[in-house]
Amino acid sequence: MLGITCLSTPDYTSICKRTKTLDVPIMVYDRRETRRLFIDSTGLKIFGEGEWKVKQHVSSKRRAWRKVHIAVDGSSLSIHAVETTKANVDDAEGAVRLIRR
Repeated sequence: MLGITCLSTPDYTSICKRTKTLDVPIMVYDRRETRRLFIDSTGLKIFGEGEWKVKQHVSSKRRAWRKVHIAVDGSSLSIHAVETTKANVDDAEGAVRLIRR
């Protein structure tokens, strides 16, 4: 569709060999430094075998939900912390958990 015919995908062995020489800088933050964090949360619906059964047999079933809370550093736009909780945890409690990390 894109006209690309010779695009190869590396196999697992090639990726493992390349990661040995890969230099990834790890940022270390000074905890005394003031930082502006943007915190947001979103809901995720869990799909599994049960969802298929509900669609096939039109039966009622409780859906499972989880929340993902994300804290992003405002200056570097890097993810500072991520927390996954059950749906009954509100946004304020999720934010407190992220700040404590």
